[in-house]
Amino acid sequence: MAKKGIRGMFKGLFWISACFYFLATAFTAVNSVLRYGFNYSFYGSEEICTYLLVFVTFLIFPILEMQDGHLKIDVFAKSRSVNPKIKKIVHIIRTIFAIGACGAMAYYGWQVVGTATRFQSVTPMLRIPKNIAFAIPAVCFLIAGLGLVYNLLFNKGGPFTDVS
Repeated sequence: MAKKGIRGMFKGLFWISACFYFLATAFTAVNSVLRYGFNYSFYGSEEICTYLLVFVTFLIFPILEMQDGHLKIDVFAKSRSVNPKIKKIVHIIRTIFAIGACGAMAYYGWQVVGTATRFQSVTPMLRIPKNIAFAIPAVCFLIAGLGLVYNLLFNKGGPFTDVS
């Protein structure tokens, strides 16, 4: 049951990020044609594209973290001479540190959301409330941390291979 819920949540994140990426590409293409073909451009399209691409980055992070597909140095993973038990221990220790880092980033992300809410900050061009924009990374770090806890408890620290 929990595995289906986790899989569904991460598939949802994947498709949301794919839609955001498509929208950013479409905005850029249409704006380029309008700008260079008709000497006209959308108001705030660069800001929209920037936020969409930043959101894609943060939405994909939990998926990569769950699949153990993030950037790392494979000192132990590629080596055949290292004992598999040592590899497992190192992976579990790295997962514990990643859980702590995700928790800290989620906590301080919510602090930034609270500050943006108190000061009623908005984006420069489109006047979108910044607390909405700042909430997405905080939520994604929280999801990644919860996914890592799931991996540690139910998947024995190994990568969750059924995400996408």
